[in-house]
Amino acid sequence: MSRTARPHPSRHWAMAAVAVGLLSWVVFTGASIASRTHSWVWGLSLGLVIATWIFCRILTRDIAERRASEIDEYELTQRNQARTFGYYAALGGALVLYLGPSVVAAFTERGHDALLLQSHELMLAAFLPAAAGPSFFLAWRLRDAVDPVEDADPTDQDLLQS
Repeated sequence: MSRTARPHPSRHWAMAAVAVGLLSWVVFTGASIASRTHSWVWGLSLGLVIATWIFCRILTRDIAERRASEIDEYELTQRNQARTFGYYAALGGALVLYLGPSVVAAFTERGHDALLLQSHELMLAAFLPAAAGPSFFLAWRLRDAVDPVEDADPTDQDLLQS
């Protein structure tokens, strides 16, 4: 019995959530740099980043945070890829956090001390991709995934009923 694999039903929601999350992060970072912290744009963009992060975790059934004993081999492969992506995002964030204070100190010595006052918002902007990266990565990968029920073996009744 041959069947054509149907795309994952949540792929459009996942791609939209990732796009909104990344755009919101860019707006959040821009508002932090432009000294618009604690404005409605800054707060809305931070809220959207967090909301899309949670939404992506729900869409991917939070497999990025599960133990290996709780997921199957396919999900374990996805989880490991997401963790690798998160590791590189954390390295990039750590690099920004390492270089950021150096740049802030150099500008402060030259009389531009406004950047020093917003350094904590910039550090939050550097932390967000490392924290939300694995969930965004898994949600983005849903565009290539197939519907698990449609791709299932017709004799596997447990999967078809869940």
